[in-house]
Amino acid sequence: HLHAMDMPIDEEYSTAVDVIEKNLPGHKILAVAYAGGKYTRKNSPDVSARYHIASRGAGGAVNEAGKTNYMTTNSFHGSMTIDPDNRLGLMNMVKLNPKFKRNYRAWNCHHFHNVPTEKLKSLVTGSMAFYQKNKVWMPTFIEAVKYGQERDSATLKTIKNSADEIVLSLTDKMDDSIFDYPLTLRLRIPDDWQAASVEQDGKKIEVNSIVINGMKTLMFDAVPDRGEITVKKIR
Repeated sequence: HLHAMDMPIDEEYSTAVDVIEKNLPGHKILAVAYAGGKYTRKNSPDVSARYHIASRGAGGAVNEAGKTNYMTTNSFHGSMTIDPDNRLGLMNMVKLNPKFKRNYRAWNCHHFHNVPTEKLKSLVTGSMAFYQKNKVWMPTFIEAVKYGQERDSATLKTIKNSADEIVLSLTDKMDDSIFDYPLTLRLRIPDDWQAASVEQDGKKIEVNSIVINGMKTLMFDAVPDRGEITVKKIR
């Protein structure tokens, strides 16, 4: 990308999409990783938005909760450390550090041109182990940007709330032909419910029952704009 200095950026992005989709049948291009180096200045979030749902930038910072710029996401190159005293320390994602408040519950994006040394390899494997131990979700870039934009624009409404049944409506403002990734919902249920089943548009959904602050809670995934969600008490 961007090495043809005489090519307009609109043509650069559109040509890439056409060529890749032609040569990889069945694959739809949804995002771009901005090319860097001395050509970085040619990138355009506004033009990229015509062809992609998100663009990966290379700003060395976290993507703050609720403040992600999806057309120029931040991404670390090769920097992975758990150390909470480091501004990029992964520990600060899962534990609030007054020194780096913006990092708490933030979204980290990592990219590597290669992993050439044993030291760097150990940092990568150690970081992955940290994520797994702390149950941090590790999606692909496309999964993350679909989830984030659906979540940021979602509306959840209660349509019905009876003694035996709760019906919910989950909608968002995104293009349903592209944004089809499930969101995770948590629902407090009445104390007299021993268990519950969940369906969306008549299709059964896997559900986990947990207790949060002494309250019975269901956790399940549902896709916005894919029909009503029905939660039924199991007697």
